[in-house]
This record gives sequence, C-alpha cells and structure tokens, in this order.
Amino acid sequence: DQGFVKTTTVQIAKKAGCNSAMVHYYYRTKEQLFERINGEKIKLVIESLTAISGSGKSLEERVAEIIDVYFDFLSRNPRLPAFML
Repeated sequence: DQGFVKTTTVQIAKKAGCNSAMVHYYYRTKEQLFERINGEKIKLVIESLTAISGSGKSLEERVAEIIDVYFDFLSRNPRLPAFML
C-alpha cells in the first residue's frame, strides 16, 4: 500500500511469511522480483498493443481497442498501479 519505491525486500519477505535472505537469494533485488511476478503480464499487454497498432484498422478503432486492453489489464491487476507509484 506504500508503493514500489518505499517498499523494502524485508517487508516483502515478512508479508510472504519467509526470511528476507530467501528473497535476496532468489531475486537479488525487488526490481527482479517485480519483473518475475509481473513481467509476463506486461509482455502480453505490450504484444496486444503492438498487434493493435499494426492492425490496419481506423484510428478510432485502434484507440478503442487500446483502451479496452488497458482497462482489462487494470481490472485483472487492480493493485498494480498503486504498487508502481
């Protein structure tokens, strides 16, 4: 709830119920942990947006699809925007 910048790996480990050394062993930094957790989700969104931009549809249709993809992603990951602040 305090955002990515202010969150420490010690806090993450405590919330996960494990030792902070374990977090550091597997994910040297919180950035690597974030990438592992959210990287695939973000990659899928980028692929969708890339496909839309090259689809040959009208600007209006592409903008509508981009908005749909973006809001669908946010509805499935509601805590992600606050986490990134």
